Amino acid sequence: MCRLISPLICLLCTISLAWAQPSNFEEAYASSSRLFNNSDVAGSERFEDVLFKAAETDEQKLRAYNLNSKIQHSLGNSANAIYYATVGEKLAHLTGYKDWRAIFSKMLATNFRELGLFEQSREHLQTAERMCQLIDNPSRLATIKVELFQEKAQYRMNTYSYRSALIFLDSAKAIIDSQLKTSVDIRLIRAANYHLQGVCEMELGNSRAASEYMYLSKDLLRDSDLTIIPYINRGLAEFYLREENLDSCKHYLDKTSLSVKTSGRLRLKELYYKTSADYFSIVGDFPLAIEYLKKQNALVADRHLVAQQISSRIIMDFRNESQRNSKFKLLFWWCVSAVSVVLLLVFIYQFRFNNSKRKGKPKNIEKPFDLPAKESAVLSSTLATATEPPNAESELNIAIETETRLIRELSELEQENFFLDRDITLNKLAGKLSSNQKYVSHIIKKYRNLDFNDYLQHKKINYLLERIASDPAFLDYKLAYLAELSGFSSHSKFTTAFKSVIGKTPSQYIDELRKEKQ
Repeated sequence: MCRLISPLICLLCTISLAWAQPSNFEEAYASSSRLFNNSDVAGSERFEDVLFKAAETDEQKLRAYNLNSKIQHSLGNSANAIYYATVGEKLAHLTGYKDWRAIFSKMLATNFRELGLFEQSREHLQTAERMCQLIDNPSRLATIKVELFQEKAQYRMNTYSYRSALIFLDSAKAIIDSQLKTSVDIRLIRAANYHLQGVCEMELGNSRAASEYMYLSKDLLRDSDLTIIPYINRGLAEFYLREENLDSCKHYLDKTSLSVKTSGRLRLKELYYKTSADYFSIVGDFPLAIEYLKKQNALVADRHLVAQQISSRIIMDFRNESQRNSKFKLLFWWCVSAVSVVLLLVFIYQFRFNNSKRKGKPKNIEKPFDLPAKESAVLSSTLATATEPPNAESELNIAIETETRLIRELSELEQENFFLDRDITLNKLAGKLSSNQKYVSHIIKKYRNLDFNDYLQHKKINYLLERIASDPAFLDYKLAYLAELSGFSSHSKFTTAFKSVIGKTPSQYIDELRKEKQ
């Protein structure tokens, strides 16, 4: 009968426990936080899965990662604490929660500092500071900045820079006094700051100041503030040990031992074991002192082992990231090369196709020669917008060899600025090209889209514009000189031609350029 009843009782207990677990996130979070604050860290840890299953919004997920990171940190599971804080920091970054990103960066800085990984701790502190510059909520910002100043102080305390630590703690106190008067957690925040100030003063040998700060911290706390009271008691034990008040030291060690036995806070245990070892060494109980010293050394060794493992993981992650970046770069350049080859093949195909297409056209239609001469923007615009219908000259059937020769030699004469000759005529140009006037007129009309007189005007004006652009000193010359320079026989003809081509008189155009230069 007993064999049947026992499994049944176990089953009922399991069902009752499962039934008792809250399914609502806020209820689960409140229950887990209450257990954590009462130093029942192991009990708080049981809500881990419930919290993540019940979390629906991004902020609820961030709160779950935050609480679980704190729980794992209290249990001494630094690797898990860093994991939850890292995931939370990434989620905050992706969802745009600057305040949560600052909080998680500060948590990472704390975990890395306690492991002795000070470089990583400093990097996360810098990230938290950058995020603080982007937080809009004043009260939220003030709380985070106080925690950052306290973390900076502890960073300095780990390197024995207690005076520098006090400067940061004074900055934190200034914010507490001015901006956090109405904060719900003002007692705990202020008590933590006083406690850290007391430890710094104690390490600097200022016994009176250390005692004042520690008792200020203790007076602010209640019996229910179990997250910080054990640390205060341990601090007072250390203070009285250094003052050689052994009875008071033992009193506060006994108070601390109650929390050490029921708490998973390994950092508290490490501090408690150290003070206890020193105390029993002074009172002459060496076996007990050695026992506490072994316990402390075991915790320190575990912490160093975890630090080595995390350091190795960081190095491996860095190497993997470098390898992924190298593969990405290789893939990128491979794709660029492939696309370049494809474009080159397309270009070659298009080039050959165009050549074959040209060869298949009738000779009287094909344009075998591409003009190499560089025209100015003004002349190019005029050529592009010219809409005069072709005249009878365009119907001339000139041999392709002759047409090619004429346009090539015309381009060469343009390079020599033949149009600056005031006496140039269509007949003279035809003579220079060893051809007749009809052929030359046809070539100009076909390839310049202008009749001979307009063509000369455009070339002269374009030449002048290029000279002015290359040497602004021409802006100060007289118009008569500019007219002569560009090949016009009179000032009036120059002005008429300039306005016809540019749409403005030379004076207007030059005045506008002068204003632009000023």
